[in-house]
Amino acid sequence: MYRLILMAALVVRIAAAFVWQSKIDAENKLFAFGDSQTYWVLAEKIADGRPYDYAGPSSRIFRAPVYPIFLAPATWLNDRLAVLVARIAGCLLGVCSVGLVMLAAFHIAGRPAAIFAGCLAAIYPGAIGMSIFILSEAVFCPLFLACLIAWQVSIEKKSSIYWAAFSGIACALATLARPSWLLWTGLLAVGSVLVCWLTKDESIAKSDRFRFVFLRLMLFAASMSATMAPWWFRNYQITGRFVPTTLQVGASLYDGLHSGASGASDEGMAFSNPFELELRAEDEKKTSASTHLPDQRKTTEDTFEWRLNQRLLNAAITWTVENRSDTLRLAMVKFAKMWSPWPTAKELGGAWIRIAESVVYIVIVGWAAFALWSAGQLRRKMMLYASPAIYFAALHMVFVGSVRYRQPAILALCVVAGIGAAWMLERIKKPNSISLTGKP
Repeated sequence: MYRLILMAALVVRIAAAFVWQSKIDAENKLFAFGDSQTYWVLAEKIADGRPYDYAGPSSRIFRAPVYPIFLAPATWLNDRLAVLVARIAGCLLGVCSVGLVMLAAFHIAGRPAAIFAGCLAAIYPGAIGMSIFILSEAVFCPLFLACLIAWQVSIEKKSSIYWAAFSGIACALATLARPSWLLWTGLLAVGSVLVCWLTKDESIAKSDRFRFVFLRLMLFAASMSATMAPWWFRNYQITGRFVPTTLQVGASLYDGLHSGASGASDEGMAFSNPFELELRAEDEKKTSASTHLPDQRKTTEDTFEWRLNQRLLNAAITWTVENRSDTLRLAMVKFAKMWSPWPTAKELGGAWIRIAESVVYIVIVGWAAFALWSAGQLRRKMMLYASPAIYFAALHMVFVGSVRYRQPAILALCVVAGIGAAWMLERIKKPNSISLTGKP
């Protein structure tokens, strides 16, 4: 049954890739999304051995490297064939995600839950789209699911401590695919400590439980740091400062928090142009006056990207402090844009795609909510897979909101929804049943 689900997931994704490619070809474009073009440009530069920058020396930390590295081999082919090959490679990653969803559900609640979870992940239109759109979610989804599964294994068995290291490595790679994942590590640490504190197990001393969790968190952090260290070192060499992910944080934050913000994203990032022109004018003035910038360690061009990021970041923070009511209103708007059952992105296509997305989304969220409400003894384990939804909901009430940003979280919720569906089926068969069967 598992193989059948995986085969079905692959067939559906490859069919969708060809349909989507033909739609894009008919519009005489390579990509439907602006972000896809940026990843592709960087992938071509990696493949050709050129410097890793998007548009010159002042954009060398524009995108994290994992997805461009993944795309790089495909760029050696002819343009449209290369894009189609990249889409099919994304389909294979999507099938990996389906397999990981089934593995997670089986680990918590056994075979019926795994089958239901796998079916939901296989047919969920959002997950299919993330496989074929040439967006970083294609590689992010299997990486962050691997991170969750490895962490769960590490805290359930004393002999599985090194799974915490694997979880940290997977988390680092996921972060280098989607930098917004970085702060989830804080949620993981806080959640793990809270679970440890609230656990009532008289057979184990609380100090031993804290030691158990602390050791795994330290191993997680060490392996994550070691994996990201080459990227950190590169960024420090360029700017002379510690840059954990990219220098688009300021622009992304300003995108969601400024006087013209609508809650959605301005893909062209046109709002950053005045900041860039102003900063370049200041640099030219200082150069012509033979003065020096405060940072003597790096050249003006080396630090330009960092200084522009800081300027946008400070402007966003200043606007937020001065416009608290508008900030709160925008947070609600972003939440609605991200979690609305009916997707509004014009790039998605016709009504049937939107209907399918809405229906499956409602089923997943409904079954997941039912599982979390009903299955008391397994709720703690399921919360790990619900945590991305909580995290991304909070994060994108600050940054911009979009249906795109919920898709990885919904994929993780398929684990919980599969358990809820299995529990519901068991209740129908055995009305007096009060808990999930299967391997806990």
